[in-house]
Amino acid sequence: MTASAGSRFVAYYRVSTDKQGRSGLGLEAHREAVARHATGCGGSVVAAFEEVESGRKGDRPQLAIAMAECRLRRSTLLIAKLDRLARDAHFLLGLEKAGVEFLAADMPYANRLTIGVMALVAEEEARATSARTKAALAAAKARGAGSATRGSGRGTALPRPTHAQRGRRRHGGERQRCCPTSRQHGGQVPPPSSNSRMRSPLAGCAHPGAGRHGGPGKCDACWTAQVADDTGKDMSEANANRRLSDLLVEPREDLDVEVKGWLDLENSGEHKATLAKALLALANHGGGFVLLGLTETDTGIVPAPNRPPTLDAYSQDAVNGIVQSFAEPPFHCTVQHVAGPSDVLHPIIRVPGGHRVPIRAKRTGPGNAIVQMHAVYIRRPGPKSEVPQSGQEWDDLLGRCLAARRDELLANIRDLLSGAVARPVAAPAEDARLTTWVDTCLARWHALVDGLTANDPRRCPRGHHWFAYEIRGDVRHLPAPEFLETLRRSTVRHTGWSPWWVPTRPGIAPYMKDGVVECWLGRDADRGTDAAHADFWRVSPEGLAFLLRGYDEDGPNAEERGFTPGKVFDITLPVWRVGEALLNAERLASNLGAGEAVLAFRARYEGLSGRELSVLARDRLLFDGRTSHEDSVTLDTIVPVSSVSPNLVEVVHPMLEPLYALFDFFQLPSGLVQGELTKLRSNRY
Repeated sequence: MTASAGSRFVAYYRVSTDKQGRSGLGLEAHREAVARHATGCGGSVVAAFEEVESGRKGDRPQLAIAMAECRLRRSTLLIAKLDRLARDAHFLLGLEKAGVEFLAADMPYANRLTIGVMALVAEEEARATSARTKAALAAAKARGAGSATRGSGRGTALPRPTHAQRGRRRHGGERQRCCPTSRQHGGQVPPPSSNSRMRSPLAGCAHPGAGRHGGPGKCDACWTAQVADDTGKDMSEANANRRLSDLLVEPREDLDVEVKGWLDLENSGEHKATLAKALLALANHGGGFVLLGLTETDTGIVPAPNRPPTLDAYSQDAVNGIVQSFAEPPFHCTVQHVAGPSDVLHPIIRVPGGHRVPIRAKRTGPGNAIVQMHAVYIRRPGPKSEVPQSGQEWDDLLGRCLAARRDELLANIRDLLSGAVARPVAAPAEDARLTTWVDTCLARWHALVDGLTANDPRRCPRGHHWFAYEIRGDVRHLPAPEFLETLRRSTVRHTGWSPWWVPTRPGIAPYMKDGVVECWLGRDADRGTDAAHADFWRVSPEGLAFLLRGYDEDGPNAEERGFTPGKVFDITLPVWRVGEALLNAERLASNLGAGEAVLAFRARYEGLSGRELSVLARDRLLFDGRTSHEDSVTLDTIVPVSSVSPNLVEVVHPMLEPLYALFDFFQLPSGLVQGELTKLRSNRY
């Protein structure tokens, strides 16, 4: 069900309420999606029909007219979203029997099987939504709230105390830099007024535990989801800048990291094609990063010469304009100007992965060079951006596309069967081999840091976390040089500072110690390393690994961002760190020929006492008032290696629940874990 150049479309728009139909709310987005798809494939919209009706009803007169128009003009029915057409799977698939071809702009490459599954999912979700709505109304009526809506004067939820009010109540005074408008008031909390309240979830919910946060309020899950929704853009940007800055600490080229100089993206067609080729290859690789303004020399990667006076040319619109010009299907990149250790800004392009089809070039570069039309580029050893050179490279590319389709399908099924997937079996509290390995690694780390001063950040004086795992299966034994290269190939690069990163620079490069590969980034005292970047790790050829790292929340710029080191604990970072560590273990097991093995994974967090569970967002904290009174916790799980990637949410969520429960019994929402891991694996953070 794909369209070719010159295709003719009959557009069908549907909204669910009369209010949306009168105001145009929703229709405009549908029109834009349809127009974008038609233009992108070289087609045209020959007719358009609008319907204000519920998709669960079968009487859609405008749709019937649109279908007749399709048959008359031999055109394709084009909609913005699949579930806009119908939430009745039998009706949806019946369109084909009626001789009407149709396309959904959000799934242009979907086949009959995909549409059938997605339609069934949409149909079931419609039933579930109806049931939830009826239950919520019944609960509200039982409380005497009737069917009051916000602003009706009946049953209106009291406003939740603002962040500033909660901060004053706990700390007995004004808080510095604790709200998004603080900078406008000299760093102080602004005086109360009708226009200066914090963004805050106001409406309550009917779930158990509602009211913990003031007023009728919300339960933990709804409160966290609303905070994430209200502050998502700010939190994502702040976290992204923090994580992306890690890429500039020890810049290096890798299969998922491309380094370019100051490309002229305004005037040079060759430079645009050069960047496009790198973006296409990274997208097909599974995502990655392009660091601009750097060049490789004999002494390493350094700032490139000829820095432009401003970075205006390196905007997100400019980069995505290049993507739209060269990529089919197009994808969306994000661009951020990030400061490195020397506080010099560099544009970093984040390229998403997780595409369901290979991304190909839809045009040739200037002079029939650099980029070739219809070519598919991947990342190859070197690293280089080239077309696949072997059947194995094609298999790997297609395998990633199939995995993306599988993950999308699993995500939809997971939404319907929330909690139905079996959780991994917990590991025994004391496993002799893994415990001995952890004790040995900790003793080795203490031997390295004992000579440092008490407050040296390489000692992680305010706390740290460590991960350890054992691959239980037939592990292929490799010579030391080959084993080191295997570790390098096993590095999972979804963030700027990957676990078990294998550096090559003298002074911090790994070395052999007691028969295992060991690396301590704190060896180079001149690096000015902070706790979060002083990784200590060891990996044994027997399939054992260990990593110790300080907390990002205790970094050198913590006070500049408005919080005290050692006093906060970010709500999202553990999900990212554990998820990335598990994916590293899965890849190493595969590279060691132990793909059918079992993974025993253990994590420990220390220095938690007195920390408050928080959301770090754009130089401010959104406190939830939950503090840990326990200083440490150990987490264990056992999972088949083959289940790590497809069931990552189901592995990470139950494993981390005891950690979050330390913060005044906070219940970790599964939706938060799923959302953060989706962003992690797609490099969309």
